[in-house]
Amino acid sequence: FSNPPTPSILANKTILNQGQSVTLTSNNCAGTVTWTGGQTTTSITINPSSSQAYQLTCSVNGCTGSASIIIFVLSPCENAYSISSPSFNLNGAANDLTVRASQTITVSNLLLNQAKLSLKAGKSITIQPGFFAESNTVFRAEIEGCTVSGVRRRTDSSTIINPFVVESAILPKIELNPK
Repeated sequence: FSNPPTPSILANKTILNQGQSVTLTSNNCAGTVTWTGGQTTTSITINPSSSQAYQLTCSVNGCTGSASIIIFVLSPCENAYSISSPSFNLNGAANDLTVRASQTITVSNLLLNQAKLSLKAGKSITIQPGFFAESNTVFRAEIEGCTVSGVRRRTDSSTIINPFVVESAILPKIELNPK
């Protein structure tokens, strides 16, 4: 009797803008890999149009194990976004994300290892305790409206140079609002 395999799925990013793709790779499977869509390769490249879960099944000598991962796809212009840890932490140079909202964006996530995050909101951007950007990352916040068709009206801009850390004991909240 053998133990069932315990595979996992590796992805260099789990949060995408619409139109971006990501490669999912099976890990810890010495047998046959089958993805939800029926593919039987160790890696698949996906270009999802909406957030969804992806699953793989690993079969070794009649035993099976499975793993899943959720890939989040941001729409081009929501009314508001709240981006928080750990689900929306960005780690690695492959993470180059632009978040657009017609009204507000609130962040309290982590930017690590060359990740890039650009925030564009029509009314305000709020940085909450827990937000952290390493010195080798890029963080940009702009007051810039958007519409569903992607047309934006720029009214103000601010770039924050890293390292940038918000500590609740010192500074509970920073807001960037239009003048």
